[in-house]
Amino acid sequence: MKKGTPETGECLDAQSWESEDTIVLSGTEDFETLEKRLPDTGLNLTTWPPFPDDGLHIVLPLLQANQKVSLHYIVASNALPEPKECSCWFAVDINHDEVLAFIR
Repeated sequence: MKKGTPETGECLDAQSWESEDTIVLSGTEDFETLEKRLPDTGLNLTTWPPFPDDGLHIVLPLLQANQKVSLHYIVASNALPEPKECSCWFAVDINHDEVLAFIR
């Protein structure tokens, strides 16, 4: 597997992988968005950005036992070149409340 390429935007951190004819993106909320939504979990910049070579990694060091939190990772793929420019990027850029509404 090739090393992923970080992709960032407003409220989005993502990682992309490309082959000759395919792109795959995995995305989640960026640091500022998560810090506002999960203020008591100890999220900090020493463990950010969340881009190991093979995915995304979020550390919440102050998460208590039985404390409920929710995170999301959205994965999208498309042919290369993408039929509509940046369509994978837009596909993974979804607000957390929209994700929760979809799964409920």
